[in-house]
Amino acid sequence: MSDMIENIQTTNKEGSTLTKTVIPTYDVNKALYFDITFDNANQKIGIRHHMRSKKNAMLNMVQSYATLERIGSYGLCNEVPSADVIRNISISDLLPSSHDETELKYELSVIVSRILTTYIPVFSEVDTLWSIRHTYSAESERKSEIVPLGIINKDESTTAGMIEILDNFLQYAPADRYGDPQQLVVFCDGLSCERVEGAQRARINGHNKQARLQTFEPAIQEWHRRLMFLQVI
Repeated sequence: MSDMIENIQTTNKEGSTLTKTVIPTYDVNKALYFDITFDNANQKIGIRHHMRSKKNAMLNMVQSYATLERIGSYGLCNEVPSADVIRNISISDLLPSSHDETELKYELSVIVSRILTTYIPVFSEVDTLWSIRHTYSAESERKSEIVPLGIINKDESTTAGMIEILDNFLQYAPADRYGDPQQLVVFCDGLSCERVEGAQRARINGHNKQARLQTFEPAIQEWHRRLMFLQVI
């Protein structure tokens, strides 16, 4: 592997020569990418004989695991679009097309047929479709590969605690072929997403992307996302 690593020289705006170590890349369609999911893990310690100096205590910790993406997203652009690019987006690109409406009608008809055959006895013998195929059906059918990352003895309810948790996650952050950090999605509940953003604001004066904790992109976890969707409805 060391024989495949090479050094290249570039010149910056000031004319100084910079040397970067280039790590060989792989096919982006086959590259492995992952995300991190974390949640609070609390343990209550009860005292048998209560005293002023001995009271019940609650240990606030964080448990996490990494999940290998079954559908690779490596190579997608992480750059924030400029205001001019956003203004040039056509309204037609934001509205459902005729193809979208046809697909939606088809999927709703399948869902309705499932309900009818399940809850109305007269339709119980009618054949219905129980799997709506899509572009990534084969990848989605595979079982997720999960790697536990252990328990971090830090309290996520405080800004200082969340900063230490994200600093711990930095050791797992992926890098590109030049060693520059790439975005890492961290899944958590809605309140934890706000705490991640609060930790990033607290580190806004950091000297680089890692110090500012901008490597992380918080996202609401699956069942929390469903709950928020139902709240909106």
